[in-house]
Amino acid sequence: MRALTRRGFLALSAGGLVTACGGSGGGGSSTASGASGSVVAVRYFPDGIHAAGRPERLPFGLAGSDGVPLSDGPPTLAFTVTDAAGKVVAEGEASRHGDGIPRPYYPVELDLPAAGVYTLAGRTALGPVDAAIRLAAPGSVRLPGAGDRMPPFDTPTVADARGVDPLCTREQPCPFHGKTLTEALAAGRPVAYLVGTPAHCQTGICGPVLDLLIAQATDFPGTVVHAEVFADPDGRQVAPAVKALGLDFEPLLFVIGADGVVRRRLDVIYDAAELRSALAGTA
Repeated sequence: MRALTRRGFLALSAGGLVTACGGSGGGGSSTASGASGSVVAVRYFPDGIHAAGRPERLPFGLAGSDGVPLSDGPPTLAFTVTDAAGKVVAEGEASRHGDGIPRPYYPVELDLPAAGVYTLAGRTALGPVDAAIRLAAPGSVRLPGAGDRMPPFDTPTVADARGVDPLCTREQPCPFHGKTLTEALAAGRPVAYLVGTPAHCQTGICGPVLDLLIAQATDFPGTVVHAEVFADPDGRQVAPAVKALGLDFEPLLFVIGADGVVRRRLDVIYDAAELRSALAGTA
């Protein structure tokens, strides 16, 4: 992984620039990736993290023609996905989510067998939108997804911060630094593993999604682990947990079954309802 600073923590995508929390510019999680009218599609994900041959979640937002994300939006995003030859390979509808977070989004669910670049054509009450989607070849994505075994890693803990200071940048540190990810996976119980940095998040998402996890942790029948993105207070040095996964975006949450297999991966943005569903799916 290339050396990253807080100012350079971003990911380039085929349809535009997707800036992760803590990225440069301060303009939100992503820039419009396709425009067809008075609204544009906003990709809340970078390229290179989704693969063909397995279920994938791709969160989209809507923005005005000026590229500023909408604070509200239509209840649904109907969509059609076509391949490079113009053949329709998927269609469906994504509901608006936004419970407990500062902006709404639409999680599009896809499971396509072939790698390649696809076009999503969306239909909303505010007008049509479009965006590019790139799926890598099966087995070529380093980042674990649904159905993959989660690799263990010795995340920083209260007992051993492993050079990360502060251990948690939430104003009141969260209670999820008691066990390493390795220890949590070895316990044979479900695990929720969040990588994110409340203090350095310029989009205002990292803090709220951690707060949602704190609120719902008491109902989760397993262990929750949180790892920070930076190893120093100024956000200049990328933390070991980020390097271990080869990340160039955040936040993201892995929800892992008792068998150590990822059940759900929530990238960049999630709300209370989607989190609740993901945590309940570890049985």
